Amino acid sequence: MFSLLLLLSSFTTFTHSTTATTTTTTPTPLYIATIVKAWPHSHTAFTEGFGFITRDLLGQSSRLLVYESTGLYTNQAPTIQLLDYRTNTVVLHRDLPRGLFAEGSTLVGGVLFLATLSSSTVYMYEATTLKPLPTEGKNIIKLPSEGPLHGWGLTTDPETGLMYVSDGSSELQVISISSSGTMRHVESISVHDGDTPIRELNELEWVDGLIYANVLGQSCVCKILPETGDVVGWISFENAFKKYPLIGKDNLLLRQMNGIAYDSYSKVLLVTGKLWPFTFEIQEGEPIVEGSRTGEMLSDCRPSRVIDYKHGQVGINNKLPFIEFPTAEKLRKNFLGRR
Repeated sequence: MFSLLLLLSSFTTFTHSTTATTTTTTPTPLYIATIVKAWPHSHTAFTEGFGFITRDLLGQSSRLLVYESTGLYTNQAPTIQLLDYRTNTVVLHRDLPRGLFAEGSTLVGGVLFLATLSSSTVYMYEATTLKPLPTEGKNIIKLPSEGPLHGWGLTTDPETGLMYVSDGSSELQVISISSSGTMRHVESISVHDGDTPIRELNELEWVDGLIYANVLGQSCVCKILPETGDVVGWISFENAFKKYPLIGKDNLLLRQMNGIAYDSYSKVLLVTGKLWPFTFEIQEGEPIVEGSRTGEMLSDCRPSRVIDYKHGQVGINNKLPFIEFPTAEKLRKNFLGRR
């Protein structure tokens, strides 16, 4: 517990204020990504969380490391690991217990937080050793009951230590973490592009005051203003990925883009995905706001699967019949009963 207090000492409890949600009639800027370098990545890694280990934790090391959490896939155990992304060399590796599906991960101080699917459980590890950090005898804590049911993506504001959690909806949940590891729900932020809610938000990354988010099933990244939830830009990878047929969209929602990492010192921006053989270092380019093709590409970036939060075509490409979703109240009751 003492080590956890030290690692989280800079991030006690914070409050967060919001301003009124605003919308705009001007087109959302579109950035056409270009690939600077294609680095190797494990084609068996079902990437769910991705980010840089900050330079202050690495000391004098000139080697930039990323952390990566991977979900359960076929006979692969869910993992949390540290990688040299330039060579795909695994520096440290830890398997999670069987039966868990690792989701998003984020760095707060010197602690890696790892969410799990269909569970309010969050695991904690010392960032540079992956040593489990005990809280009341275990390295797990719980998401607050009034917050998300589970985490898909996690990211952290490095200035305040506030954690932002996606759960596949169009909302981000803001969580504060005390020095003892207790989580408190601060607020919910509705993410929207103009008047359109942007649902199925997945992996998240903090980039110079904005939240970059993957959208499930789309080869685009949306840029979110955390104070209001406004989408202030989209990054399209449609052109960049034409040379790489084994990544991007497919009929099983596998090989999807799902990993963003940003080093604020070098300004290196990486993207990768589930079962991708590459991690790409990218440049966003200059924003484009006009032209019919721009409108088409923006439309392609927004979620295309049919869902109304009461019913959904669960399955691929909306080809299966509608089935009824359980209500949020039923889901919450089920999850809270297991806590």
